[in-house]
Amino acid sequence: ELLRAFECLSAREVEVLSLRYGFYDSSCGRTLDDVGAILGLTRERIRQIETGALKRLRRYKPLRETAYGIGGCHTRLDGEESHCAG
Repeated sequence: ELLRAFECLSAREVEVLSLRYGFYDSSCGRTLDDVGAILGLTRERIRQIETGALKRLRRYKPLRETAYGIGGCHTRLDGEESHCAG
């Protein structure tokens, strides 16, 4: 389910989350500074990309249903049925 949710993210967002949380090499993840150095971006920009990506994943309906059960406590305020909100 997580891999499908990643389809809603940009390539850069997937790369940042993968490096931050160790999806590439099963490590414990990297710091904002480490990811910034790898991607040639500031730690602040990495933090912004990570924050935006995590917000989008939280709004991804199938992932929410998996985590909280169908009809869970998190629903969109605008009533949209879109699986991926940007």
